[in-house]
Amino acid sequence: TTDIRPDFRQRLKENTQLVIESIHRTKDGATYPVEIRSNCLNFGEHVYNCAFVQDITQRKQAEQEMLQRNRRLSDIIEGTNVGTWEWNPATGEILINERWAELLRYQMSELAPVTIETWNLLVHPEDLARSYAIFEQHFAGELPYYECELRMRHKKHQWVWILDRGRVASRTPEGAPLLVSGTHLDITVRKQMEQQLLESHRMLRDVIETIPVRVFWKDIEGRFLGCNQLFAQDAGRSTPESLIGDDDFSMAWADQAALYRADDRAVIDSGQAKIHFEEPQTTVDGRQIWLRTSKVPLRNTEGRIYGILGSYEDITESKLAQEAL
Repeated sequence: TTDIRPDFRQRLKENTQLVIESIHRTKDGATYPVEIRSNCLNFGEHVYNCAFVQDITQRKQAEQEMLQRNRRLSDIIEGTNVGTWEWNPATGEILINERWAELLRYQMSELAPVTIETWNLLVHPEDLARSYAIFEQHFAGELPYYECELRMRHKKHQWVWILDRGRVASRTPEGAPLLVSGTHLDITVRKQMEQQLLESHRMLRDVIETIPVRVFWKDIEGRFLGCNQLFAQDAGRSTPESLIGDDDFSMAWADQAALYRADDRAVIDSGQAKIHFEEPQTTVDGRQIWLRTSKVPLRNTEGRIYGILGSYEDITESKLAQEAL
């Protein structure tokens, strides 16, 4: 028969021992992987090959499963576009992937060798101490994992917002962290949007607090969701937040609460605004005043009404002047 490994005998003579993997075929034609361990034995002028053959089907299946898991993990990392890191707290060594460096517009070679000192230099000074504090909480078992939003220095010297997540992968027999692994995700765009939204809310709050009218908003059940400071003062409260969750029946104007609730219901049921109508109100000191009120429905992104927005101004003096005429 033809020798399928023509160099096998020569290699065996040179090494005296050889381990190879091959495929064996059973009598019924099925194949399975085997490991062959061969030893070269010399007896006088004769050379013998002593071989041990082991079925390695289970081992090969386990190796294939491991390859598949690694491939899936690699696909997930590539698909989520995250940087990965592995940190040895004892030595300070950090292993990163290409994406970790690319998030800061570096090549891995430009950062090598990456150590904890590299991390200390790249993280914003205001975020570094907070990051270490969260790590310590995780190491102590107070947190199930490490998670921190922080800024890192871009190669062009701007700051990039990173969502840094990780957990202890292994510990020493004494319980100290031996290997910590995690990911980096660029959240700069999200942080910019959050800042824009915050500034928009701040501007809206400034407008609401600056206009010389009372402003309030309620849910469909008539509970206050918020108001401006002028409205809170009319209600005898120190802050707008103190009204949240209350309704008109718990205010100084409880006698007019049913009237106000009917107005609210009409706006919600019809979906139409009710503008510049006059109504009475009892003040916290027991006086009765007159208001010019407007109410409009509040809608969510789907167009569904979830409450009303109202405003009013005190017209008592003009009302009394008209009556005097």
